[in-house]
Amino acid sequence: MKKSVLLMAVVLLIGIAFRASDRTGGGGTGPVPDRFFNPSWSPDGKYLAFTGPHHKGLYVLAPRTGNEVIVVSDLGSGYRFNWSPDGKKLGFKDFEKKADGRYLQIPSVYEIGTGRVTRLTDPVEAAGVPSFSEDGKTVLTVENAIIVIDPSGAVRSSHDIGLYVNLAPVSPDGTKALFNDNEDKLWMIDLFSSGKTRVTGGEEGYFGPRWSPDGRSIVYSRPEGEPGRDMKGRHICQISPDGGRFEILTDSSAEFFDEPSLSPYGEIAFCTAETGKILLAGLTGMKKESTAAGNGTREMRFDGYSFRNPVPSSPVPVIPGSAYVPPEPAADTVIPGVPYMHQVYDTPNWFNGHWACNATSAMMCIAYYKILPFWDCVVSVPYSHVSHYGNYVSEIYSYNGYTYDISSPDPSGDPAWGGYGYIVRNDWEETRGYMRDYFYHNGLDYAAVDWSPTWAEYQAETSALHPTVFLSLITSSGHYTVGRGNITNWHTAIFNDPYGDKNEGYMNYNGEYVYYDWPGYDNGYENLNTMSCFIYARHALCAEPSAPVIASVNDTDPCQQNGVRINYSSGAPATRHDLYVDGSLAVEGCASGTTYDPGDTAEHSYTVRALNSVPGCFTDSNSLPGTDVHITCSPPTMPVVETVNTDKSGFGWGTVDADHVRALRGLGSDLPALCTTSTDFSCYAIGLTSSLSINSDDPSAVEGRCFYYLLQGYNGGDADAYLGPIGDATPPCVRQVQPPEDCD
Repeated sequence: MKKSVLLMAVVLLIGIAFRASDRTGGGGTGPVPDRFFNPSWSPDGKYLAFTGPHHKGLYVLAPRTGNEVIVVSDLGSGYRFNWSPDGKKLGFKDFEKKADGRYLQIPSVYEIGTGRVTRLTDPVEAAGVPSFSEDGKTVLTVENAIIVIDPSGAVRSSHDIGLYVNLAPVSPDGTKALFNDNEDKLWMIDLFSSGKTRVTGGEEGYFGPRWSPDGRSIVYSRPEGEPGRDMKGRHICQISPDGGRFEILTDSSAEFFDEPSLSPYGEIAFCTAETGKILLAGLTGMKKESTAAGNGTREMRFDGYSFRNPVPSSPVPVIPGSAYVPPEPAADTVIPGVPYMHQVYDTPNWFNGHWACNATSAMMCIAYYKILPFWDCVVSVPYSHVSHYGNYVSEIYSYNGYTYDISSPDPSGDPAWGGYGYIVRNDWEETRGYMRDYFYHNGLDYAAVDWSPTWAEYQAETSALHPTVFLSLITSSGHYTVGRGNITNWHTAIFNDPYGDKNEGYMNYNGEYVYYDWPGYDNGYENLNTMSCFIYARHALCAEPSAPVIASVNDTDPCQQNGVRINYSSGAPATRHDLYVDGSLAVEGCASGTTYDPGDTAEHSYTVRALNSVPGCFTDSNSLPGTDVHITCSPPTMPVVETVNTDKSGFGWGTVDADHVRALRGLGSDLPALCTTSTDFSCYAIGLTSSLSINSDDPSAVEGRCFYYLLQGYNGGDADAYLGPIGDATPPCVRQVQPPEDCD
């Protein structure tokens, strides 16, 4: 995705630690990284927690009183974590990888000072991040329940909310908790009565709710900004609670400042999204002109710090896994048959596809509905292979009365056309709206931009077997991906990502069928962070015809360049069958046995497509090669001398200088006409080589109760054009005949 032109602000409400854009990671262990993100001050201002790249690992630093970094977890636990109000505990979620590659989840608490990690449950299919109240309660989620633990460690109450949520922060006084539903609306639950109140309205989706320190206000995140446009930077801002004063605190066109956290001492910690530096600055000294080193901002340096692993987990979880009946393991709900395309590895060699996530995602949806025919290109990277739809991304083409000849520069400055040129035209003016129009021009029944995307809406699209284009902030400047399913009961979506699998680190060729977590959820995978919009791509689904099967592609006459005959079994249900030659439509409405003249003697590939009445609904047959050869032919010179089988079951003959033998059959009354020019004996069989069976003939009801048979040798495919001699032309001319009717 192209980096973009709009300045995007990350808002900091003074007195409230608020992160407007978080990201997740998952899987694997490794050494302490050299880049860090997501800094968060403890409420007492003594400690700073942060995570590594992809939010793998969770670390705690006491920057004022010591030089010790404590490794709390090294498996995807840094996406969301909660400090206790007294700054002595840190709630986070750990993961345990299963044999099938999925993650079990373990809500855990890290204790400052002792370094002990307590697992609050055994590993479960779904759980949430623990949060803390001022009176010592711990609140977490396990499956569909919000659970309250009192300071003694006993379960005080459990509240079934009917769905799994990852974040359910408890209010400072311990009486309420917040959560979002499947439509991404925020709710408040009373932790005594279980009564629920909806907090947000409208169509927008929200996530990441947090309480203000006094419990009187709530902050939360929603889609914002213009991802996909040319960003020069992202700044840290401050705004007064009444909105009367707004100030940009950073000034750099080269940095993406992100994830600010304010300590009670007025010190701001934030990070640089591109380089992973954590910066500290005092609020009063941090002005637009003071962000350079030595003017109020300093970089946290970790040189010389020691690293210490946490104290082993407490052996007995507060809430044992055996205390509840686990649900069925999470399974995939997926749209089958969505083809995968990589924006670099499946587009033409000349085209630099690093910005083409938009057109590539759109083309995956169009290809799913089989609206456009294959337009093959050979791509050299990462190995030589054929891409069926890559040309549509960057080459000029016409379809449905529209020609895609708008030119837009790729990252190398070279002009490109096709879907890319159309969608990013006018200097990336409105990629989402142009993608919607691109869908319509390419024949989709319905396309629209949804500016308030929710999880429930996405589930509905998946259930209807419609892939959905996501525009999210999974990258700093926005990225298009194709949603094609979800993990049941989790807020984890399944994607075709045109840039690869971000869980493995971009860029790679493993972007088919990858898992990313919905904003506000952490199931062990990379997070979408913020959803900008959906672009719906709907088309009428159909009962696809069964695949036709080509049985043969035969030259009609090797002595002439006049076509090949295609014999196939039909697909069903199908309203017609079309013939494709070398991937291009050759004959619309082609019946089995149709003769097609390629116009040359080269070998071609033949495919039959079965279509029904719904546009774009078709199934292709196998492909068979065929050649319309043209050789020099002449009539054979040797007569066919037959030998009658002793049991009168047929005839056999020896070698003749003919490609084939034709059998003719007539009655005794036909014999006098053999020396005339009229058509006489009828055609009985062609293409014979060494024998003829007459077992199926029953002459009991014919004149004289017998049939007469004549055999003729011929060359080529035409049984009339290259007949050989068959006997004496002198009366009674028993073996001389005129060409009979065609045997075809």
